[in-house]
Amino acid sequence: MKTHTLALLLVGATLCACHSLPKQPATPASPPVSEYSVALWDFFQVGSHNVIPGNRNFMQPGSVVSGGDFSIGPVQFTAGLVDFDGDGRFNEVSDDRIFLTIYKNRRVRFNNGYGTPLAPVSINDNVLQVDGHFFRVSFAAEDGKRMSLQPVAQPAPGAEVLKMETALPPDIEMKDQLGHTVRLHDLLDGEKQLYLAFWAMPVTPMEFDKYPARYLREAHDLYGDSVRVVAIQYTGLDDPSLYKLNQDFYFRMIGQPWLSLQCEDPRLFNRLQQDMTYCQGILMDKNGRYRELYLRWREMAEEFPYMR
Repeated sequence: MKTHTLALLLVGATLCACHSLPKQPATPASPPVSEYSVALWDFFQVGSHNVIPGNRNFMQPGSVVSGGDFSIGPVQFTAGLVDFDGDGRFNEVSDDRIFLTIYKNRRVRFNNGYGTPLAPVSINDNVLQVDGHFFRVSFAAEDGKRMSLQPVAQPAPGAEVLKMETALPPDIEMKDQLGHTVRLHDLLDGEKQLYLAFWAMPVTPMEFDKYPARYLREAHDLYGDSVRVVAIQYTGLDDPSLYKLNQDFYFRMIGQPWLSLQCEDPRLFNRLQQDMTYCQGILMDKNGRYRELYLRWREMAEEFPYMR
C-alpha cells in the first residue's frame, strides 16, 4: 500500500511539474508566398504604326511581344514582356517593357503613351494592378519565354505600377449632343451587350456612306436585339472649320438610332479605348466586363455573325 501511495505521489508531482512549466509563445505563421509562372509566346498582333525605326518611344523592326494568360484566384488577365529595343533580350531595365491587357486578348497597341497599358522594366519592383488586385513581377526571363508573379497586398514604395480595368468603370460620365450628363454604367441593363464606338470629325471632306460609319450602322441593324451601340466622339482636337467642312456628315452621324456622346478629355478617352485610333471600339458583356478590345466597325459588322 505504501509503495502504491508513493507511486501515485510521484506521478502527481510529475504532472504538477509539467503543468507548471512556462508556456513558450507560439511562433506566428509566416504568410504563404505564392508564385505563379506562365510560359509566354509571341503571336500577338501589333499595328504597323506602333513600329518606328530609330524612335525610342516606339517598337523597333526587331521587337517581339511575348505574353501569356494568368488566372490567379478570381482574377484573370494577360500580361507579358516586350523586347522594345529589338535586341533579342526582354528584361533590360528601362530598355524593355511589361504589358498588361484583358484576359486572352491577342491584339495589343503600343502608341507612345497611348494604347495597351505598358511600363518600362524597372530597377525597383514592377507591379501589375488588375482592378483592386496587385501582382509583383518576381521573374522575367531574358529570352521572353517565362514570367512569374507574386500576389501582394500593396506595392512596395518606389514600385512601377501598371494599372488595368477589366470592366466599365462606374464613375465615367459624358455629355450627349444636348449637353445632358450620361453615366456610362447606367447604360448596362443586364440584357444587352454594350459596344462603345469611338470616332472623331474627319479633317477632309467625307461622305457618311464612304466613312466606316456605314459598318457601324450595319452592326446596329444586325445586332440591335443583343447589342447596344453607343458612339463616343472625341472632341479634344475640335476646330469649328471641321464642322463647316463636314456638316452633312456630322448631322448624319449623330442622327443615327444609337446614343451619341462626346468626350474632350484625352486621358478619359484613352482610359476607355486604350488607344487614340478611331472607327473602332470596345465590346463588353451584359455586366460591363470587356470582351473585345480594338474591335473595328467593319469587323463588328462582317466577322461576328455569332452575335446575330
